[in-house]
Amino acid sequence: QTALEGVDPERADVPLAEIPAPVLAAPRAEPSLEQRPEALQHYDAARELVADGQFEKAIIELDAALDLGGTTYDVLYLLAQAKQRLGRLGEARLAAEQAAAYRPAAADVAYLLGRLSQQSGRPEDAIGPFRTATRAAEHEPGNPRVAAAWFELGQALAAAGYLRAATEAY
Repeated sequence: QTALEGVDPERADVPLAEIPAPVLAAPRAEPSLEQRPEALQHYDAARELVADGQFEKAIIELDAALDLGGTTYDVLYLLAQAKQRLGRLGEARLAAEQAAAYRPAAADVAYLLGRLSQQSGRPEDAIGPFRTATRAAEHEPGNPRVAAAWFELGQALAAAGYLRAATEAY
């Protein structure tokens, strides 16, 4: 067995089971968007705009929803996605972290946080969110981001030098 150049052999041999999963905070109480019809209208408009690729306009609608008390997981998660698509990674991360406060074990927002870390050139920071997304399989069995998170977790582990763990994730 030969060591790869620049890879710590001890780190390279760490199994996935020894990579600690993040400890998730308890979810915050989430207000109901349906109880705020004006905010819901802005959210629905933003969803259509995102589907049409009009991310700047969607952000305006989502900001209006937030101003009207629509601070919910769905609004913040969609805001994070729109900002990510525009390359506003720091703002996207902030919105995604706020969304995760409401649903810390949700695969979608965990996957997005992992992708944001990767896009920001921090693959090691992506490991925790991708682990969270993969663990969501128990309560979100049909979510395609769970399967994608396994692949992305393998990529992040390999980039961080955890080669054995990466092969186990793949």
